[in-house]
Amino acid sequence: MADLPTIGSYLFKTAALLNAISVPGHIIYGWKHLDPVLHSTLTHTSEHRVADACANVGWDHMTVGILTAAILNYRWSMTRGPQQTDEKIIFWSLLVGGWYVGRRFWSLREYRPLGCLWVAPVAGLIGWSLV
Repeated sequence: MADLPTIGSYLFKTAALLNAISVPGHIIYGWKHLDPVLHSTLTHTSEHRVADACANVGWDHMTVGILTAAILNYRWSMTRGPQQTDEKIIFWSLLVGGWYVGRRFWSLREYRPLGCLWVAPVAGLIGWSLV
């Protein structure tokens, strides 16, 4: 008989879902809010164009990071959490990094990003402690 899913497994799946639904939101937010501001203010000199490119690359690469977090959390829902040292380093990096970056959004009263920055990693942490 197969093992039944645990509460911890469901919490990792919740973290995966929060990250997965954040991906399209992150892309759309970038198109609507980041791109217009960067293109209107940072295109006058070559230095500004480089800064514009850097900001866009960072934003887009973060989208990849959010998707990666979704995939890893789904995997961890099946493996009872991070198993190898590299997975544990990734897990703790997501938790600590999300807390650090999320404080900036919190101070601006921009709460939407906190789903993938705070809630998902904490759900994973609780899930890991329960498996």
